[in-house]
Amino acid sequence: MASTNYAAHKPRVNLVNGLRIFFRLGLVRALIGQFVFMFGTMGIMSALGASAEAAWFLGAIVGVLGSLLGSGVIADWLKWCIGRETVLVHGAPADMPEWSRYFGPDVNHKVIGIQYGVASLVVLLVGGLLAVIFRLELSAPGLQFLAAEDYNTIYSAHGIIMIAGILLGVGAML
Repeated sequence: MASTNYAAHKPRVNLVNGLRIFFRLGLVRALIGQFVFMFGTMGIMSALGASAEAAWFLGAIVGVLGSLLGSGVIADWLKWCIGRETVLVHGAPADMPEWSRYFGPDVNHKVIGIQYGVASLVVLLVGGLLAVIFRLELSAPGLQFLAAEDYNTIYSAHGIIMIAGILLGVGAML
């Protein structure tokens, strides 16, 4: 078995390389694409005189598309639509550290499982935070800092978020 010198393949880490790696992560590009498309759509809708609810609604839908475009998830599909061939790439890009593959699209089932597991933990943390908020409200008689409708909203959101977190965790195990 031939040995490989992994130290020769490690990129040098400094501020410029760190920022380059940060902005090449699929997760970061997805968030940038989401915000650009979402707030761009909301700005256009507001300039056209649409209601705030309509601007938020359409902005959210277009923001999801911007997120998919930014992360590169649908880049191959768009290339196929215009007749270009694509190459199946495994692993992290050559000039990126190996851990960067966990923050972007990947075809490896192990990486996808880890992404599901991490997403499940994040969703469960959000649901747990909502549980702490509504339990703080219940710590004394009467309403302390939440209105009745806010309490009901947080309680309901906690329930559905926890269910979604468990289902994501099950997806990580499959």
